[in-house]
This record gives sequence, structure tokens and C-alpha cells, in this order.
Amino acid sequence: MVYIIEFAPPSRAMTGMGDKWPHTIPSQADPKRWIKDGPIPDDELSFFPRSIRLYPECKEFLAWGVVAGRYFVSAEVRSCIEQLEPGVHQFVPIDVAIKGQNKPYFLLGFGNSLDCVNVERSDVVHKLTTAPSGTYRTWLKKNGVPLVLFKSRIVSKHLWQTNVVQHLKFASDALVELLIKCNAASGIVLEKQIEE
Repeated sequence: MVYIIEFAPPSRAMTGMGDKWPHTIPSQADPKRWIKDGPIPDDELSFFPRSIRLYPECKEFLAWGVVAGRYFVSAEVRSCIEQLEPGVHQFVPIDVAIKGQNKPYFLLGFGNSLDCVNVERSDVVHKLTTAPSGTYRTWLKKNGVPLVLFKSRIVSKHLWQTNVVQHLKFASDALVELLIKCNAASGIVLEKQIEE
């Protein structure tokens, strides 16, 4: 079984602290960079503050969060990911605060970027995206409708993003099982997908 990782509403309410906060992060201006595999680029990383303050709506520390389009995770999530895919993903230390309490987290750079969705067999919405570098044909997932994934392309993978503009995030059943066992799945919703 494969799952899409999506954020639960409370974990969307996050903002950055500090004067390094940009209006536009380089990767957000160019869709070709949204699908970058591996580490977060240095020129993008330099825009992120190392301290993040959560909105008042977020009452507790969650295992997963998102800031400026990048995921950040707790030490427990990092440990689960590293157990299954050691050395594959990038973890950049940051500090997260809620009402004066601080906890260490990690910005997550996805090390796997895969062309894994069978668009012809999936019920998706096709669209054109325009950016300074050109126009791109892409697709968007419909809410509540599972995608069909190529099983052969995700064998032995546990955490990855799609290499399309929407850059969906996926987790294997083994990773989801481990996250739940370690109480490291708060802040996300896991939606089952179809493998063929």
C-alpha cells in the first residue's frame, strides 16, 4: 500500500520569524526547480529562517509541519525515515516555537523524485502552468480520488515526491506503519493510493 502525505488543517498555520523571510523563494518562481531531486539548493536554503514561530491556532507540537512550501519534521520522524532510507534525504536543523516553548525540528529535503503516477489510468485535472522559464503541461490530483501508481517504479522506496509541478509526497506502507508505531504521524493525513 502507498499513501499520499497531506497536511491536516492545524499544521498549515505556520509562519517564519526573522528578517530573512522572503516574498518569493527561488524555487517558487520556477516550476523546473520545484521538482529538484536531492538536497534543498543553497540559494533557497539561505532564504529560510532557522527559527519558526507557529500561529496561535496550533496548540501543540506536531510531528510534521510545512513552511514556505517546505516540509519540516520532528526528530522522531527523522529517525523513522532514516531507519528505512538511511542517508537518502536531507535534514536541516531548525527551531520551532509555540507560545514561548521551543523544540528542535528539521527542514526535509526529499532525496527521491519519481515519475510514478500513471496519469492515463488516474482521474486527474490537466492544466498549463506558466513561469518565467516557460509554460509547462501538468496535472493536479482531484480531492478524495486515489491515483494509480506504477508499482515497478516505487519498489524499495519509502519516501518520495512526484516529479511534476504539483510535487505530491508519498510514503510506503512500511514507513507509515513505523510512523504510527512511533507516534510520529501527527499533523498529516494519509490517503491510500492504488498500485498496479
